[in-house]
Amino acid sequence: SIDNTSTGAYSFTLGPNPIDHATLNDVADDDTENDLTLNLGAFVQAEDNDGDKVIAQADDIVATVDDDMPKLTDTPVTFTVDEDFLANGIDDNSQPGDVTDGSATASGNVTGLFLSGADTPLTYSMVSGTDAAAALDGLPSLTSGDATVLYNLTGNTLTAYVGTLTPENTVFTFSIDNTSTGAYSFTLGPNPIDHATLNDVADDDTENDLTLNLGAFVQA
Repeated sequence: SIDNTSTGAYSFTLGPNPIDHATLNDVADDDTENDLTLNLGAFVQAEDNDGDKVIAQADDIVATVDDDMPKLTDTPVTFTVDEDFLANGIDDNSQPGDVTDGSATASGNVTGLFLSGADTPLTYSMVSGTDAAAALDGLPSLTSGDATVLYNLTGNTLTAYVGTLTPENTVFTFSIDNTSTGAYSFTLGPNPIDHATLNDVADDDTENDLTLNLGAFVQA
Protein backbone atom coordinates (compact mmCIF):
# COMPACT_ATOMS: atom_id res chain seq x y z
CA SER A 1 0.00 0.00 0.00
CA ILE A 2 0.92 3.66 -0.47
CA ASP A 3 0.59 4.93 3.09
CA ASN A 4 1.34 8.59 2.52
CA THR A 5 0.47 10.24 -0.80
CA SER A 6 2.69 13.23 -0.04
CA THR A 7 5.88 11.42 0.99
CA GLY A 8 5.39 8.30 -1.13
CA ALA A 9 5.80 6.03 1.89
CA TYR A 10 4.76 2.45 1.17
CA SER A 11 4.42 -0.80 3.12
CA PHE A 12 4.24 -4.47 2.14
CA THR A 13 2.92 -7.10 4.55
CA LEU A 14 3.19 -10.82 3.91
CA GLY A 15 0.73 -13.27 5.49
CA PRO A 16 -0.73 -14.56 7.60
CA ASN A 17 -1.14 -17.11 4.78
CA PRO A 18 1.98 -18.18 2.87
CA ILE A 19 2.47 -18.27 -0.89
CA ASP A 20 2.92 -21.65 -2.59
CA HIS A 21 6.35 -21.39 -4.16
CA ALA A 22 7.05 -23.41 -7.27
CA THR A 23 8.80 -26.75 -6.92
CA LEU A 24 11.45 -27.99 -9.32
CA ASN A 25 10.11 -31.56 -9.02
CA ASP A 26 13.29 -33.26 -7.86
CA VAL A 27 15.59 -31.69 -10.43
CA ALA A 28 18.81 -29.99 -9.36
CA ASP A 29 18.40 -27.44 -6.56
CA ASP A 30 14.78 -28.45 -5.87
CA ASP A 31 15.32 -28.70 -2.13
CA THR A 32 16.21 -25.03 -1.77
CA GLU A 33 14.17 -22.00 -0.91
CA ASN A 34 12.76 -21.16 -4.34
CA ASP A 35 12.18 -17.43 -4.02
CA LEU A 36 9.34 -15.66 -5.81
CA THR A 37 9.56 -12.23 -7.46
CA LEU A 38 6.59 -9.89 -7.69
CA ASN A 39 6.74 -6.88 -10.06
CA LEU A 40 4.47 -4.24 -8.53
CA GLY A 41 5.59 -1.03 -10.20
CA ALA A 42 2.65 -0.83 -12.62
CA PHE A 43 0.32 -0.19 -9.69
CA VAL A 44 2.04 3.03 -8.66
CA GLN A 45 1.69 6.46 -10.20
CA ALA A 46 2.72 10.02 -9.40
CA GLU A 47 0.69 13.11 -10.18
CA ASP A 48 1.94 16.68 -10.28
CA ASN A 49 0.14 19.78 -9.09
CA ASP A 50 -1.66 20.45 -12.37
CA GLY A 51 -2.88 16.87 -12.81
CA ASP A 52 -0.19 15.34 -15.05
CA LYS A 53 0.45 11.66 -14.21
CA VAL A 54 3.21 9.17 -14.81
CA ILE A 55 2.90 5.43 -14.07
CA ALA A 56 5.88 3.37 -13.00
CA GLN A 57 7.07 0.39 -15.03
CA ALA A 58 6.22 -3.06 -13.61
CA ASP A 59 9.84 -3.85 -12.75
CA ASP A 60 10.44 -0.48 -11.10
CA ILE A 61 9.16 -1.95 -7.82
CA VAL A 62 10.22 -5.55 -7.21
CA ALA A 63 9.29 -7.56 -4.14
CA THR A 64 11.21 -10.78 -3.55
CA VAL A 65 9.33 -13.23 -1.35
CA ASP A 66 11.85 -15.50 0.34
CA ASP A 67 10.60 -19.07 0.55
CA ASP A 68 10.45 -21.05 3.78
CA MET A 69 11.22 -24.77 3.92
CA PRO A 70 11.15 -27.51 6.55
CA LYS A 71 14.19 -28.37 8.60
CA LEU A 72 15.36 -31.16 10.83
CA THR A 73 15.08 -30.96 14.60
CA ASP A 74 17.52 -32.42 17.09
CA THR A 75 14.91 -34.92 18.33
CA PRO A 76 15.66 -38.46 17.13
CA VAL A 77 13.07 -41.24 16.98
CA THR A 78 14.23 -44.33 18.88
CA PHE A 79 12.59 -47.65 19.68
CA THR A 80 13.54 -51.18 20.71
CA VAL A 81 12.20 -54.45 19.33
CA ASP A 82 12.95 -57.82 20.89
CA GLU A 83 13.59 -61.20 19.26
CA ASP A 84 12.26 -62.85 22.42
CA PHE A 85 8.84 -62.35 20.84
CA LEU A 86 9.58 -64.20 17.61
CA ALA A 87 8.74 -67.88 17.14
CA ASN A 88 10.62 -69.98 19.73
CA GLY A 89 11.80 -66.83 21.52
CA ILE A 90 12.38 -67.00 25.28
CA ASP A 91 10.55 -64.19 27.02
CA ASP A 92 11.68 -64.49 30.61
CA ASN A 93 13.94 -61.41 30.99
CA SER A 94 16.54 -63.64 32.62
CA GLN A 95 19.31 -63.38 30.06
CA PRO A 96 22.15 -60.88 30.52
CA GLY A 97 21.38 -57.72 28.56
CA ASP A 98 17.69 -58.56 28.11
CA VAL A 99 15.00 -55.86 28.06
CA THR A 100 11.74 -55.82 29.96
CA ASP A 101 8.30 -55.41 28.44
CA GLY A 102 9.61 -56.13 24.96
CA SER A 103 7.82 -56.60 21.66
CA ALA A 104 8.65 -57.61 18.11
CA THR A 105 6.86 -54.52 16.81
CA ALA A 106 7.13 -50.77 17.34
CA SER A 107 5.06 -47.84 16.14
CA GLY A 108 4.91 -44.10 16.50
CA ASN A 109 5.29 -41.09 14.25
CA VAL A 110 8.16 -39.18 12.71
CA THR A 111 6.72 -35.68 13.07
CA GLY A 112 9.20 -34.84 15.83
CA LEU A 113 12.05 -35.10 13.33
CA PHE A 114 10.93 -32.06 11.37
CA LEU A 115 9.86 -28.43 11.69
CA SER A 116 7.39 -27.48 9.00
CA GLY A 117 8.06 -23.78 8.66
CA ALA A 118 5.36 -21.52 7.23
CA ASP A 119 4.25 -23.79 4.41
CA THR A 120 2.14 -26.21 6.41
CA PRO A 121 1.13 -28.98 6.43
CA LEU A 122 4.00 -31.41 5.92
CA THR A 123 3.67 -34.70 4.07
CA TYR A 124 5.83 -37.60 5.21
CA SER A 125 7.19 -40.42 3.08
CA MET A 126 10.12 -42.64 2.30
CA VAL A 127 12.81 -41.26 0.02
CA SER A 128 13.09 -42.20 -3.64
CA GLY A 129 15.54 -42.04 -6.53
CA THR A 130 19.16 -41.31 -5.71
CA ASP A 131 18.26 -40.59 -2.07
CA ALA A 132 16.81 -44.09 -1.78
CA ALA A 133 19.89 -45.63 -3.36
CA ALA A 134 22.13 -43.80 -0.89
CA ALA A 135 19.98 -44.85 2.06
CA LEU A 136 20.05 -48.49 0.97
CA ASP A 137 23.82 -48.34 0.55
CA GLY A 138 24.07 -47.12 4.13
CA LEU A 139 22.39 -50.17 5.65
CA PRO A 140 24.61 -52.72 7.37
CA SER A 141 25.53 -56.13 5.98
CA LEU A 142 23.44 -58.61 7.98
CA THR A 143 22.66 -62.29 7.92
CA SER A 144 19.69 -64.33 9.10
CA GLY A 145 20.28 -68.03 9.63
CA ASP A 146 23.64 -67.47 7.90
CA ALA A 147 21.81 -66.24 4.77
CA THR A 148 22.60 -62.76 3.44
CA VAL A 149 19.95 -60.19 4.26
CA LEU A 150 18.75 -58.23 1.22
CA TYR A 151 16.84 -54.96 1.21
CA ASN A 152 13.93 -53.69 -0.86
CA LEU A 153 12.36 -50.22 -0.77
CA THR A 154 8.99 -50.04 -2.49
CA GLY A 155 6.81 -46.99 -1.96
CA ASN A 156 6.79 -46.22 1.74
CA THR A 157 7.95 -49.66 2.95
CA LEU A 158 11.48 -50.91 3.55
CA THR A 159 11.75 -54.71 3.73
CA ALA A 160 14.73 -56.77 4.82
CA TYR A 161 14.55 -60.37 3.66
CA VAL A 162 16.51 -63.48 2.72
CA GLY A 163 16.25 -65.39 -0.54
CA THR A 164 13.15 -64.14 -2.32
CA LEU A 165 10.91 -61.26 -1.26
CA THR A 166 8.04 -63.11 0.41
CA PRO A 167 6.34 -62.67 3.80
CA GLU A 168 7.84 -65.89 5.15
CA ASN A 169 11.35 -64.75 4.18
CA THR A 170 11.06 -61.34 5.82
CA VAL A 171 13.52 -60.25 8.49
CA PHE A 172 11.95 -56.87 9.24
CA THR A 173 9.79 -54.17 7.71
CA PHE A 174 9.83 -50.44 8.37
CA SER A 175 7.12 -48.30 6.83
CA ILE A 176 5.49 -44.90 6.84
CA ASP A 177 1.84 -45.85 7.24
CA ASN A 178 0.19 -42.43 7.08
CA THR A 179 1.74 -39.66 4.99
CA SER A 180 -0.34 -37.00 6.74
CA THR A 181 0.33 -37.92 10.37
CA GLY A 182 3.79 -39.41 9.88
CA ALA A 183 2.75 -42.66 11.56
CA TYR A 184 5.36 -45.40 11.20
CA SER A 185 5.58 -49.07 12.09
CA PHE A 186 8.47 -51.50 12.46
CA THR A 187 7.91 -55.26 12.52
CA LEU A 188 10.66 -57.73 13.30
CA GLY A 189 10.56 -61.24 11.85
CA PRO A 190 9.43 -63.81 11.24
CA ASN A 191 13.14 -64.49 10.65
CA PRO A 192 15.66 -63.33 13.26
CA ILE A 193 18.82 -61.35 12.66
CA ASP A 194 22.16 -63.05 13.36
CA HIS A 195 23.71 -60.92 16.08
CA ALA A 196 27.48 -60.69 16.28
CA THR A 197 29.34 -62.80 18.82
CA LEU A 198 32.29 -61.56 20.83
CA ASN A 199 33.99 -64.98 20.49
CA ASP A 200 34.40 -65.74 24.18
CA VAL A 201 35.88 -62.39 25.12
CA ALA A 202 34.47 -60.46 28.07
CA ASP A 203 30.67 -60.09 27.98
CA ASP A 204 30.30 -62.53 25.09
CA ASP A 205 27.47 -64.47 26.72
CA THR A 206 25.06 -61.54 26.77
CA GLU A 207 22.35 -60.42 24.38
CA ASN A 208 24.44 -58.39 21.95
CA ASP A 209 22.01 -55.78 20.72
CA LEU A 210 22.12 -54.43 17.17
CA THR A 211 21.41 -50.83 16.18
CA LEU A 212 19.84 -49.91 12.83
CA ASN A 213 19.97 -46.30 11.62
CA LEU A 214 16.90 -45.75 9.46
CA GLY A 215 16.56 -41.97 9.42
CA ALA A 216 17.94 -41.55 5.92
CA PHE A 217 14.85 -43.26 4.54
CA VAL A 218 12.40 -40.66 5.87
CA GLN A 219 11.61 -37.28 4.34
CA ALA A 220 9.10 -34.49 4.81
